[in-house]
Amino acid sequence: MSAKSQSRTEEVAASHIKRAQNPRLRTLQSRMEKRPLRVQTDISEAGSVKSDPNPQNEAERTKHAQELVRIERARNKDLKNVVNTLTEELSQAREDVRKSLDETKSVRDWLGYETEESKERNIDVKKRLLEIQTSLREMKMNKSKTKEESVTPSTKKMEADIKTLSSQLDELRTKWGALKNETSKTLETSNKSLHEIKNLPKHLSANEKVEEQLKAVQSAVENFSERLNSARESYKSICMSNCSRCKRKWRQCHQSGCEIAITPQPNHTLIVSSKDKTHTGEHILQIIREAIDIKKSGTKVEKVRKARNQKVILKCSTKEDMEAIQNKMRSRKEIKVEAAKAANPLLIMKGVMAYHKDADIIENVLAQN
Repeated sequence: MSAKSQSRTEEVAASHIKRAQNPRLRTLQSRMEKRPLRVQTDISEAGSVKSDPNPQNEAERTKHAQELVRIERARNKDLKNVVNTLTEELSQAREDVRKSLDETKSVRDWLGYETEESKERNIDVKKRLLEIQTSLREMKMNKSKTKEESVTPSTKKMEADIKTLSSQLDELRTKWGALKNETSKTLETSNKSLHEIKNLPKHLSANEKVEEQLKAVQSAVENFSERLNSARESYKSICMSNCSRCKRKWRQCHQSGCEIAITPQPNHTLIVSSKDKTHTGEHILQIIREAIDIKKSGTKVEKVRKARNQKVILKCSTKEDMEAIQNKMRSRKEIKVEAAKAANPLLIMKGVMAYHKDADIIENVLAQN
């Protein structure tokens, strides 16, 4: 093995050890620095390594060579993995860039489409602004020309109006002064007349006569009012005495122990019931509607209500209506019509105590009536 090949192998081994940054590789590097390696470059051609008188050195060299081969293989594998990952990432980046380019193109197209109308509007607005500016300039020029012509007649008219207003104000002032003088004169005359009225003599002959007459009338009125009051009192006393007499007579005429609590009122009610037990209140009402034709007959029913035991109660306003309805109902065989009768009338009994028995109450009622 030549010295160049030996130095080359040492450099490669040192570079691999530095890249790997492994404690085991560091130990190998230190050993290689202490003991220089002598590896055969072309093993296939040589067939075998030269014999060394020291077998231990030969074994160490073979170990070092094997270790270097392993390191180179691992490095190549790592490089391949790195290259594969880089190629994959580059392909992904290319796809992403292509997608982003497509998106940017679509966005540009959309923006161009959307901004066309605004651009056209801006152009129209600019044109209109230019037209307005030109029209304003023309108007300013025309105003500057016509100012001198239009100012003089307008000022003359204003001056004439001001003069007329000032003359009118002067006239109003003079009128106001005249009115003020007139009012002051009228006030003076009225004050004088009031002062004269206040200073008139108090006791005049005519006034004294009128006052005496008024006093006489007042005295007569007072006497008349006193007489009226006395007459009213006497009339009240007479009325009270007459009322007491009437009450006494009424009590004497109506002395009894029983009085009817409620005055009897005319009872124009009909109780309608069905002969068929299966019929309900609705069936009976339907039969009543069919039997009574209110439009044709002209009869009036004030109240209609359902009662117990399949009965319907009809209340009429007059006796004639009740009789007419009763006659029409009798034509229907499935219905039974009866006039309502008052049962157990309510009585108020005076002069009866709680300790009285039924026989005593009956005796008192018979004795009083």
